Parts: sequence; C-alpha cells; structure tokens
Amino acid sequence: MTRSNHRKNPLSKLSTNVWQYLSLATLRLGYRLGFTFAPGYAAERAARIFLTPQRRAPAHLPEPQGGATPFELEFHGGELHAWSWGPHNLQAVPTVLVVHGWEDDHRGMTPLVDRLTWSGFRVVALDLPGHGRSDGRLAPIPQLAEAVAAVARLIGPLEAIVAHSLGGTAAMIAMTELGVVAQRAVILASPNHPEHFARGIAGFIGLNEAGFQRMRLAIERLAGRPMQALHLPPLLRRLNLPALFVHDRADRVVPLQHSRDNVDAWRGARLEIVEGMGHRRILSDPAVIERVRAFVAGETAKAELFSMAKPTRYAARA
Repeated sequence: MTRSNHRKNPLSKLSTNVWQYLSLATLRLGYRLGFTFAPGYAAERAARIFLTPQRRAPAHLPEPQGGATPFELEFHGGELHAWSWGPHNLQAVPTVLVVHGWEDDHRGMTPLVDRLTWSGFRVVALDLPGHGRSDGRLAPIPQLAEAVAAVARLIGPLEAIVAHSLGGTAAMIAMTELGVVAQRAVILASPNHPEHFARGIAGFIGLNEAGFQRMRLAIERLAGRPMQALHLPPLLRRLNLPALFVHDRADRVVPLQHSRDNVDAWRGARLEIVEGMGHRRILSDPAVIERVRAFVAGETAKAELFSMAKPTRYAARA
C-alpha cells in the first residue's frame, strides 16, 4: 500500500465548506422569501427556532459522584427532573441550588456539584424545561425562571444559587420577580438581555431590521413577556445580597459587558474576570471551582486570596 492511499482528499474540506455555504445560503433565501410572501408565518418559524434548544448535552458527560436522590415536579403539563446529593437533614445542612445553561443539562455542572457536595452542602440540580430529561420544547426565559422558582420552593431555604449562562439569567429573574431567596448567589458568564442572542439568530438567517422586529414580536408573544422586560440591570437594583460574578474576558458567547452591567446594578455584587477559559471551561477550572466553593461557604480570607491571585478582578458596588 502506497503512502498516497493514506492521504486525505485535498478537496474534501473544500467540499464540506461549499456544502455548508450552500446550506446557509439556501436557509437565508428561504427566510427572505418567507418574510416577503408570508411574513407572519416566517416570523413565527424564526421565533420558534430561537426559543427551542437545538441540541441536547453530549451523552458522555459524567454524572456527579455520590448517591443522587432523583425527584420530579409537575410543570406546564409535563415533568421537571431534578436530583439531590449530599446530606438530607434539612435543618442542619445548607442547600445550594445549581442551574445549568442553554443546551446543557445538570451534568454540565458536575465539577461544581461534586466540590460543593464534598464540602458538606446539600446540592440540588435540575434539568431546565426542554433540556436533559425534563419535558418541554419551547424554552423561553420566563419559563426557565419559573422552573428555577418551582424547584427552589420545593427544596426549602437556600444557602446559595450557583448558575451558568442562561441558567443564571433565569435564576436572577427568579430572585427579582418570583420570590426566590438565597443568602448568596454565584453567576457564571450569564447574559443580561435576550436581544443579544435574538439579533444573532436574525443575522445568521439574514434578516434585515424589519424582519428582526417581526421576529421579536413573535418571540414576545410566545414568551408572554416583552423582551425589554427581561433586561436584567433594572431588575437587579432590587437585590442586596452577596453575589459573585465570574466571566472570561474573551467569552465569545456572552460578552463580558453583560456581567459588568449586572454587577453595577446589584448591591453587594462583585465581578472577577478570568482569562483563557471561554464560556464553558469556566465550569471545570479548579481555581474557579474552589473560588465558588469558598464564596458559597462564606470564607472571606480565601476569597480575597483568589482575588489577589487574579489581578484582572473588577469590583463594583460593594
């Protein structure tokens, strides 16, 4: 067998790129025609794409260690699935609610769940609607917030909420509007306005401003809330409790400015900026995990030590 038999076809990558380009071009042409001849239908389709998780978390993600106690809640005609780890003596053990992000599930938070459980906390995590094992298809932010609030009410007083990405957005709405109370909060790389992502989808499918506004109205109808009502900084001014925001400076999914604005609005919040972790590796970095654990446990000395080791810290409204 000659070496040439092992060589990859130099046209294979080009062919893949061409097909991807043609597929995107076809998608954009379809929406352009749709918004021209059937704008209401096209806007509805675009809104449903935006509100529907397009993939499930990878099957190979590990489950948290230790014996989990699963439980379910009735929710919007279906079931929410959740799990509890650690001690179950609720009068003696503080509880931490952990919330995953968009197109993820509870297993994406496994390193944090394990560390908090090993530290003696009772940890509860759920699969948000339309994610993991929980029922649902459309997953607008207000519904995600309702799910967080439903689990929080069931499991009792919370020592802390730890949430990532859109799960953090849902948790903040649950705290500001749905009566969820925690002693502390940790928010990891969370957006503060859905319009950022809605415009991203609109750009991807080639919509102009008029098309985006039609899509926006369809999103708001399906979500049951005006998009502007989900802008977090005005809501966060209602909160006054210790909160830690952690965000990568070069996060390509959620811009750092979202956390800066959130921290400026939230009394008692501080932002610590990390580098080289992106949007998801922040969930498995040992230093970040230890920082989260120390903050949840109220260990001020370790918190300050971490801050001094990270000169990119940004703090506001202590």
